Amino acid sequence: MATVPAPALNDDADDADAPRPSSRVRLDSVDRVRRELVRLYKEGRDGKRDTQDVSRLANVLALIGRLIEGGQLEARIAALEATRQQR
Repeated sequence: MATVPAPALNDDADDADAPRPSSRVRLDSVDRVRRELVRLYKEGRDGKRDTQDVSRLANVLALIGRLIEGGQLEARIAALEATRQQR
């Protein structure tokens, strides 16, 4: 059985291309999405993250926020309709 050699470590490599560790951010409420947007904004403002990355990720977070709002609105309408049908 052949083994695959580990890639050589290059101390001169650009860390920007290195994969980032995955984080477990819970984006299940509009408030949590808002907090993540604020964190992302601060990273971009402080130069810790490329502004293009911030823009792309912020757009995705905005979409997630709208989906959450839509889901909450659907649930509220369903509850109102159920209450009306019971009367």
